[in-house]
Amino acid sequence: MSSSSSPVEHEDLWFEDGDVVMNVTEGGVEHRFRVHRSILAIASPVFRDMLSMPQPSGGQDLPISLLDAVQDVTALLGALYVFRKAQTMNFDVALGILHLSHKYQIEGLQDAMTQKLLEEWPLSRHDYVARLSLHGYSADIRIPQALKLIDVAQRCQASVLLPTAFYELACVWETRWEELARSLSLENVGRLAVGLARFKRRLVTFRKPDTRRQLLMWDCETSDDDDPGTIHQYHEDTFDRCAWPCPLYQAYQAKLSECMNCGAFMILALGRIGQEDLGDDVCGQCRAWFENVLANKAQELWESIPDDFNLPKVDAHLYSQSQVKML
Repeated sequence: MSSSSSPVEHEDLWFEDGDVVMNVTEGGVEHRFRVHRSILAIASPVFRDMLSMPQPSGGQDLPISLLDAVQDVTALLGALYVFRKAQTMNFDVALGILHLSHKYQIEGLQDAMTQKLLEEWPLSRHDYVARLSLHGYSADIRIPQALKLIDVAQRCQASVLLPTAFYELACVWETRWEELARSLSLENVGRLAVGLARFKRRLVTFRKPDTRRQLLMWDCETSDDDDPGTIHQYHEDTFDRCAWPCPLYQAYQAKLSECMNCGAFMILALGRIGQEDLGDDVCGQCRAWFENVLANKAQELWESIPDDFNLPKVDAHLYSQSQVKML
């Protein structure tokens, strides 16, 4: 279409009693929205300032031209008029509203969209594992979304949305680095490369020589002065016929090796434990304890993401603030 095409009036956002016409030109086509001054002024101080301009003579509608995407403006106005509820919004709609609600200083809507996006990009590791278990993972969907999310979240200062997006890109960095390098800023490419290296160094520290002693130190009646043989004997006397601790230590090292080599979802690999990992000779109580050890290590890695990737600090309590009810 040429730029001389007739303006398009939005079907659902053209009110006969409206007194403001918002114009958005995209692809040579002018899109028009006839809305109410009162709705805009109450929602946004930026719109309120725009509306303080002198009124056109003859009772004409006040025109406002925006340089935003038509899809984003449509989504924003739909949210202001409560046409579209957060529960029914897809990723792109929520991201567009987040962007414009930040630009036009609509704080309540910005907070609501941040919470909506946290459902799919949670800060809680528990929610993240639950989400992947429920929906699975598709690189063709998640990688483009992570790239868009990082761009908008950084512009909107929505730092709580960054750790999970950077984590997922780091997991695929070694196999898709050329694609990511073309799509990210140089600063964010540096964050990914440095963050992944730091992440792997943390895994290496979990394999340091005294890890075995730390793994053995599971009972309050033992002390750091006890040698492994003494602790092992204590275990055999307490839990008859359990082959701990050698299978546990070997499984722990194997899990860390899996995380070092898997290239994707390192934290999830660390947190998983199956019958094949320990065999049949480890008792249920030791198995439960070992799962707790892995979960604690996984959580430690998860909460280190902002520091490792040079991201803004995130309040520690947000890591345990579940959004799982919305998944």
